Amino acid sequence: SSKGSDDWSCEVMEQMGQMICHQTNHGPGHHSSFAIVDGTPIVGISGPSAGASFTLNFYLRPLMRAFSGLDPEVPRTPMVLAEAFPAGGHGPKGHGGPVRGEDRPAEHPAHKPGEPEFFGIKLLRAEHAEDGTLRAWPVPGRPGSPESFEANAYYMLPNGPGIEAPKPGDVIWAEWR
Repeated sequence: SSKGSDDWSCEVMEQMGQMICHQTNHGPGHHSSFAIVDGTPIVGISGPSAGASFTLNFYLRPLMRAFSGLDPEVPRTPMVLAEAFPAGGHGPKGHGGPVRGEDRPAEHPAHKPGEPEFFGIKLLRAEHAEDGTLRAWPVPGRPGSPESFEANAYYMLPNGPGIEAPKPGDVIWAEWR
């Protein structure tokens, strides 16, 4: 269990060691956690397989890159957004507050207006246009759904008060899948 009243992993980790965080600021995979028990790091990976893979990419991959002597920051590629992202929420339900059945508070610091509080992972299909530019089209469906299989890149869509989504023609910085 990754959230709700039947998830006791965070409480157990708090009793056994030090809980570092119990949420991330991205979705899917929002309810992943990190703790240290007897000097051993423990990563709680949550969500469907796609959410788990994003969490591993965001936290384990940079550590592996650093261990290999590479820059831990994963390179991003500029792309021109070809179509608007579909309308709809891209933050967690109850944004900024606890999820139903979860007593732990949201774990983000107070943000200033215009700074992102949460990042919705948006899948993209990126292709070179005739003029040589790299263009990106939003892919329908949630990560891991059959509709999302054509995606070859993703964008971290920032969400928070005063933040507007990029518009068609804007340059976005995306990661390859």
